[in-house]
Amino acid sequence: MTRPRKAALDSLIAQIGAVEKHLHKLENRSSADWQNVKLWVREIRDKVRIMESQLPHIGRKTRAEYEVLIRSFYDRLHRASAEKEEV
Repeated sequence: MTRPRKAALDSLIAQIGAVEKHLHKLENRSSADWQNVKLWVREIRDKVRIMESQLPHIGRKTRAEYEVLIRSFYDRLHRASAEKEEV
């Protein structure tokens, strides 16, 4: 099933703020509530998967830009998760 480009792009963009918010909490130890870390990690992964599901519908050039952003989210999540395991 295809989706209109604008709707897919809107859906993708809507996830960015929440992902950034949770990544910021994970990356900044002083502001993180450690009881919620697993929840944040799961929410980040879920939202990034939603973003990935929209990629086929947004066009090649735009897709390439968002693939880089999604990769950076995964990298930041991996680094933040690794840091938390060391603590």
